[in-house]
Amino acid sequence: MTPTPIAASERASIHIERRPSSLVLHTRLSSAWQTWHQGDLASAQRQYLDVLHTEPRNRDALLGLAAIALQQNDDRLASNYFGRTLALDPRDPIAHSGLTLIGNDESAESPLKLLLEQHPDSAALYFALGKLYGEQSRWSEARDAFKHAHRLAPDEAAPLLDLAICLDHLNQPRAATENYLRALQLDKSGNTFNHGAITLRLQQLNPERHDSH
Repeated sequence: MTPTPIAASERASIHIERRPSSLVLHTRLSSAWQTWHQGDLASAQRQYLDVLHTEPRNRDALLGLAAIALQQNDDRLASNYFGRTLALDPRDPIAHSGLTLIGNDESAESPLKLLLEQHPDSAALYFALGKLYGEQSRWSEARDAFKHAHRLAPDEAAPLLDLAICLDHLNQPRAATENYLRALQLDKSGNTFNHGAITLRLQQLNPERHDSH
């Protein structure tokens, strides 16, 4: 059986932080962030746009809108928001990682590694590097990158899913199964990836478990 491919929708796992500058802004950004994680993309998008209307240079709103655009497969809009974020800070690690996920450019490896030297605690950069390696079928290197991403963002489902996919490609079914299951448990909204496809892959990896029922 062929392991589940790394899906484009998983690009939405970019880790967006909430660092507001005022109590009112905190409330609005927190509401948008929670709405997004509950899977209501349209409402979250409206809330982030409201913030951006008041504060056009707000990094959290720009990155939130970029992440939503990625989930909606609107690469052009996502690139626009990431570009506006980079205009605020040309070294912003999340914006760089987001643009890498859109482009899947092999030449991005060196810039990503350089950014990781500057931001060694960025789960988003490790995730983007893992995606890049996965696109090149460099499964061992992708596995290690996703392990780092998961360590830095343990509550995010997508790094665990991609880690499972790497282990699947490396013919480690037991470890792959464990991480597939953990990814499914973490994705409470059910919007990060296709749960049905992962469940099918688990049945393929563990036919004896399902034949016994």
